[in-house]
Amino acid sequence: MRIETKLIFLFLLTLPLELLSQQVLQTTFVKKQAQSQPGKVCNIAFFIQNNSENELQAIPTFTLPDGWKLVTQTNTIQLKPSEKKFNILSMQIPVAYAVGNYTVGAQFKSVVNGAVLQRDSIKVQVLELEKIDVQKLDKPDYVYAGEEIRASYLLQNRGNTDKSFFIETQNCQVEGGAEVRLKVGESKTITVVKPTSEELVNSEREYYSIRVSSGNRVLQSVNSWSQIFPSKNMKKDLFFRFPVSVSGTYLAVNRDEKYESTYQLQVQGQGALDEAGKHQLEFLARGPSSTNLSYLGLYDQYYMMYQNPNFMLFGGQKNYMFTPLTESSRYGMGVESRVRLNNGLELGFTYVDPRFFEEIKDEMAGVLGYHFNEGNKVEAYYISKQFAVNDDRAQLVSLMSEFSPFKGTDVELELSRGYFNNDADNAYRLNINSQFSVFNVAGNYYNAGKNYPGYYNNSKFYSANVSARMSKKLNLSVYARRDFMNAQLDTFFATAPITESYQGSVDYKLGLQSHLKLFVRQYERKDRLSFNKFHYKTRSANIRFSQKYRWIRYSLTGEAGKTTNFLLEPGENEQNSFRGTGDFTIKINSRHYISAFGTWSNINEFVSGKQQNLTAGLSASSQISDNFNANFYVQNAYDIDDYYKNRNLMQLSLNYNFLKSHSISLRSFYTIFKTELEEAEFTLSATYAYKFGVPLKQVIKAGVISGRVSNEQGEPVEGVWVRLLNQTAVTDKNGVYTFDLVRPGTHLVSFDESNFQLDELTNIPNPVEVNVFEDQVSTIDVRILKGAVLKGKILLEEARLKAAADENATPANIIIEAKSALDEYRITTEKDGSFVFPLLKPGEFTFEIYANSIPGGYKIDQLEYKFSLSEGETKEMEIVLPTKKNNIIFKPAGNTMLKSGLGLKLQSEAKKKEPEVSEDETFYSIQIGAFSRKIPDGDPFFQNEQFYFEKQIDNLHKYYIGRYPDKKTARKELGRLKVKFSNPFIVVFDKGQVFNLYRYKK
Repeated sequence: MRIETKLIFLFLLTLPLELLSQQVLQTTFVKKQAQSQPGKVCNIAFFIQNNSENELQAIPTFTLPDGWKLVTQTNTIQLKPSEKKFNILSMQIPVAYAVGNYTVGAQFKSVVNGAVLQRDSIKVQVLELEKIDVQKLDKPDYVYAGEEIRASYLLQNRGNTDKSFFIETQNCQVEGGAEVRLKVGESKTITVVKPTSEELVNSEREYYSIRVSSGNRVLQSVNSWSQIFPSKNMKKDLFFRFPVSVSGTYLAVNRDEKYESTYQLQVQGQGALDEAGKHQLEFLARGPSSTNLSYLGLYDQYYMMYQNPNFMLFGGQKNYMFTPLTESSRYGMGVESRVRLNNGLELGFTYVDPRFFEEIKDEMAGVLGYHFNEGNKVEAYYISKQFAVNDDRAQLVSLMSEFSPFKGTDVELELSRGYFNNDADNAYRLNINSQFSVFNVAGNYYNAGKNYPGYYNNSKFYSANVSARMSKKLNLSVYARRDFMNAQLDTFFATAPITESYQGSVDYKLGLQSHLKLFVRQYERKDRLSFNKFHYKTRSANIRFSQKYRWIRYSLTGEAGKTTNFLLEPGENEQNSFRGTGDFTIKINSRHYISAFGTWSNINEFVSGKQQNLTAGLSASSQISDNFNANFYVQNAYDIDDYYKNRNLMQLSLNYNFLKSHSISLRSFYTIFKTELEEAEFTLSATYAYKFGVPLKQVIKAGVISGRVSNEQGEPVEGVWVRLLNQTAVTDKNGVYTFDLVRPGTHLVSFDESNFQLDELTNIPNPVEVNVFEDQVSTIDVRILKGAVLKGKILLEEARLKAAADENATPANIIIEAKSALDEYRITTEKDGSFVFPLLKPGEFTFEIYANSIPGGYKIDQLEYKFSLSEGETKEMEIVLPTKKNNIIFKPAGNTMLKSGLGLKLQSEAKKKEPEVSEDETFYSIQIGAFSRKIPDGDPFFQNEQFYFEKQIDNLHKYYIGRYPDKKTARKELGRLKVKFSNPFIVVFDKGQVFNLYRYKK
C-alpha cells in the first residue's frame, strides 16, 4: 500500500504545473472561430472564471500573427472566488492581409508567483477582400480625324489576394493583353486605343468605356469621351441635299450544270425634302425583270411615296396590307393614300393588282379611322375583291381597334364579316400584351369561318405566352402555339411548315452572366407544301445552360424524348429521340468574332430518310478597317423542316467603301434552293453603288477665323504655323493669321510649338476649340510665354503605434492632379513619391491628392492646395501623409457600478435637454464604442445616427444607441446597427448598474 501511495505521489509531481492550474482559471470563447475583414478591428468575446476558493489576480498576454496589432489594454484582471467576467479582445488586422486561418493565443499568469494559470487559443479567419481601384490617368479631350484616341487608366489591387482581372472594352481596344494579374497592392497602367476615320466631315463626340471584372463579377467600370475634329478641309457644301443611290448588280449561277447570268440596275432615294424633316420622299426603280432567276428574288420593282404628318401617297409595287384578317399581305402594283386631320380623324384608300396570286384579279379598300389619346385608335374598313374564277366580287367589312385599357396592357381587336357567292361568314381576332405585378401575358387568337372570303378561311390558330418573374433569378413561363391553315399566300413565297407546340419552362440565373433553363415541350410539324416530306410529333424534356465568360459566350442544350412519324405505319412510327446542341462565340475584340455551332439528333433521319443527323457550322465576321469588312459562313446540312426556303451551305461577303460615296460588294453562295433536298448550286454576285445628294436649297454660308500671335512683351511673332483641318497658315510680320471660307460649326485650331523655346507655351489651350458662325469673324489671339514648373514629393509619416498603417506601404502610384481654369493635368507619383508637372500655364491652380489612391492606413489632412504660379516660376511641395489614428478601445463591460443614478446624457446634432431617468428604471441599449476622448458632434463615426447616449465610465467615453423595453426589440435593432458599426453589443441598465447581456440576471 505504501508503494502504491508513493507511485501516485511521484506521478503527480511529474504533471506540469499548467495542467494543475487549468482547474483554477477557466476561459471560454463565445464563438469557436472568429472572422474579420482585413483592415478592420477584430473583436473576440470571451468569459474568464475563477474556479478556486481564493481571489486571483492574473495578467493576460496575447500572441498574435505577424503584423497584427493589439488594441486591448493588458491590465490586471481581478477575480473573486467563483467570479466570472466578460471580456473583449480587440486587435487590428493590417490592410490587405492575406486570406487564411490564423491562431490567436491567450495566456494568463498569476501576479503573485508568475505561474501560468491558463492557456487558450482561437482561430481567426481573415476573409477575402476583392477590390480593384480604377482611375483614369489621361485621355485626350480632342483629336483630329484619322488619329488614334489613346487613354490610360491605373489599376490597383486593393484586395488581399493575388487576382487576375479581365478588361472588357466598348468601342475601343486594350493595347496588349486584356487579362491583367496583380499581386496584393500592385498597380499597373493600361492603355486603350480607339482609331478614328479620317473621312469625318463634322465634329463629333466619341464615347468609349472599360469594365474590369473578376470571374463573372463586374467590379468597376469607367466611361470616357473625346471630341473628334475633321482633319481635312472638306469641300464646302452650302446646300441641303436629298440622298440618292445608284447601283448595278451582276449575278451568275451554275444550276443543273447550266450557267446562267443576269444584271440589274437600281436607283433609290429616301430622305427629307426640307430641313425640318416634315416632308419625306422615297422612290425605287429596279430592273429589268429577271423572271428566269426569280427563285433568287431578283424581280423588278418600281414605286414612289410621299408623306408628311397629315398625308401619305404611295404608288407602285410593294406588299400591301388592309387588315390581318381581310388581307394580311399581298404583293402587287397599286396605289395607297391616307389623310389624317389634326382632330384625329383619318381617311384612306388602297387599290392593288396582285402579281404573285393569280386567283385574285384586283382588290380595293376604303378606311375611316379615329385616333384618340396616345396609341389608341378605331378603324372601319370596307374591302372589295374580284376573284378570277367568278364575276361576283367578294365584299368584306371589318372593325379594328387598338387601345390600352389600363397601364401596362395593350389590346388589338378586329371583327369582320364577308359576303361571296350568296354566302356570308365571320372572322375575328384578338391580340393582347399585358404586364402586371410579376406577370407578363402575351397572345393572339384568330378564328375565320369556312365561307369567309378573307386572307384566312376555315381556320383557327393561336399563340400565347405567360411568364412570371418570381425573383431576380427565377422566371417561370408556359407557351402554346398553333399555326394558321388555309391562307391565301402569294405563290412566289413558300411558307414554313405547320407547327403546333406547347412548352413549360423554368429559367434560373446562376450568376451575373450565366443562366440555366429547364423546359418540357411537345411540338408537331407538318409539311405545308404539296411534297409532304414530313409530318412528325416530339415530346421531350430539355435542359439548356448558357454563359458569357470574358470574351467567350456559349450555350449547351440537351433534349431527350419520343418522336412519332405519321408518314410511317403504326407500330413502326415511334422511337426514342435525342438532340444535343452547342453554340460557341469568341469575341476577339470589338472588330472580330468567330462562332461555331453543332447539333446531333436522330430525329432528321427518322422523320425523312437520307437526312444527316449531324449539323455543324462556322461563322466569322471581321471589320478589317473602317471601310472594309468581311463575313464568312459555312454549314454542312440543314434540318428537313427548312427545305421550304433557300439554304446557304457557304456564304462569303466582302464590302469595301472608298472615295466617301462609292462602294463595292462581292458575295458568293453555295445554296440549296427551296423545295430541293440535296443538290447545292454555286452563286456569285457583284454590286457597285454610288451615293450622291440632289441639291434642294442653299442653307449655309461661310465664316472666318483670324487672330494675332505675340510674345510676352506683346510684340508680334512672325513665322508661327497655325493649323485648321488640313489647312496651314503662317503668321506674317504683324503676327496675324487668317482662314477664310470656314464652314460654320465647331473647329479645332492648333499652334505649332516646334519652334518655341523648351520652356515656352501658349497662354490658351493648344489646340483650342473655336465656334464659327456664318458671315462672322471668329478671333483667336495667342500670347507666347514662359511656363511654370510644379514638382515635389509625397512622404509617408512613420507610424508611431503602427496600429493602422501598412508597414510595407510606399508612396508610389498616388494619383495627383493640378488644375486651372484652362488646363487639367493628372499623373501618378514615382516609387519614392516624387512628382513633377514640367510645363504649366501661369495662373491660379488647385492641387489635389486622390484619397482612394493613397496606401491603406494613411490619411490626407488637406485634400486641396490652392496657389498661383507666375511665368517661369518653379514651385516645390513636400506633403506628409499621417497615419490614421484609431482611439476606439474595447474593454470588458463587466459588472460595472455607477454612482448615484444613471446620469445618461442624450445628444444629437441639435442640443437636447438631458432626460431624467429613474434609478429604478430597467431598459436595454446597444453599446457601439468606447473612446479615450469625447467624440465631437457630427463625427463620421456615428454615420448619421441622430440620437445616442454617452456615459463616461472608467475614464472611457462609452456610447449607446437606443432605449428599448425588451431584449427582442434590442436584438432587432442590433441587426441593423451591425451593418454600420464594428461589433456593437447589447447592455442592460438596471437600478444604477450597467450589465452586459451575458452577465445580466434579474
